[in-house]
Amino acid sequence: MLVKEGSFYHIYGKDAYIISYLFGYKIKEIENMNCIMFKVDEDSKDVWIIYFTTDEYSAEVDSFFNVLKFERIWIDRSFSGKPKEILKKLEDTINEDEKYIENSRNTLDIEVKNSETVLLQLYRELQLYGRI
Repeated sequence: MLVKEGSFYHIYGKDAYIISYLFGYKIKEIENMNCIMFKVDEDSKDVWIIYFTTDEYSAEVDSFFNVLKFERIWIDRSFSGKPKEILKKLEDTINEDEKYIENSRNTLDIEVKNSETVLLQLYRELQLYGRI
């Protein structure tokens, strides 16, 4: 796991040495953790990271992040391809869903408008029956 802090990357696990060598990262070892981790973003309240590990070490790594109070967001295993391709597919799906919602709202508005007279008559009848 590699965590950037200033100009150094904290290192966790053997695989991180390989990654740091390949990308020329300056590293500083903190403890042995069997995963590779990258900080994705940070604001005043939250830090977003992504980490990779094997099934063999997943319980150990998950418990490490649970102790640190990280909130897990699972990525569906059906996603395959490069991150940009996955992001594009997700954005396309979101756009399609937004269009569907907008079309549904428009259809509902049209149906309400077309049925307004009938709905008002039924409402008045119910009010009349409520008085009887």
